[in-house]
Amino acid sequence: MAIGSGAVVGPAATIPNRTTPGRPERARRSHFHAAALSILAAEGAAGLRVGSLCRSLKVTSGSFYHHFTGWADFVRTLLDSHERRQVALLSGLSEPCGRDAEAMFVLRMTLLALPHDVEAAVRGWAATAPDVRATQRRIDTGRGAQLEKFLSGVVDDPVTAQRMAVLAVAVVAGYQQTCAPPAPAVLEHLLEDYERIVVGYSISRQDCHNAEKHGTAPG
Repeated sequence: MAIGSGAVVGPAATIPNRTTPGRPERARRSHFHAAALSILAAEGAAGLRVGSLCRSLKVTSGSFYHHFTGWADFVRTLLDSHERRQVALLSGLSEPCGRDAEAMFVLRMTLLALPHDVEAAVRGWAATAPDVRATQRRIDTGRGAQLEKFLSGVVDDPVTAQRMAVLAVAVVAGYQQTCAPPAPAVLEHLLEDYERIVVGYSISRQDCHNAEKHGTAPG
């Protein structure tokens, strides 16, 4: 499975010790979720098991079953939290960003900063797990809607904005599934190419507006 680059997932999550010295803090659901994403990014879905989760957190399987009724319950809660987190990553794009070049720079930096290792691992998992596939489809659909809303402030034509949103999702997903070993420079160049396409539509829009203003046809 291709693992992309971006926000790098480090070693498997450990439980922070904020209790009495010598007494580790009890594992929480969020600890298991974080450990699962780390294992997915490092080993793929084949490495994700109750045993590997508990070893990474240095807890017993009893701690796992204290929080989850079973594996299906764990996967459901993991996918729910992952989906909420992925949707939130692009939530700031709804804010005005000023000129077109500035807006596209913000978009490029936002897409570069996505947790590509984790997203690539989840996409690989989705190939064999229908529930994961459904979650990933909702994430991509929601991401496309967020991008379309953002791009509508750069490109006047709603059809073009929609196409450019689909293209952005395709660029990111394609990179995550095809670039191995990690090549962050490749993604940056891909997004720069994408930015030039969108800015080209923006310039065409400005030319048309100027032509309409002066009563001349755009060159």
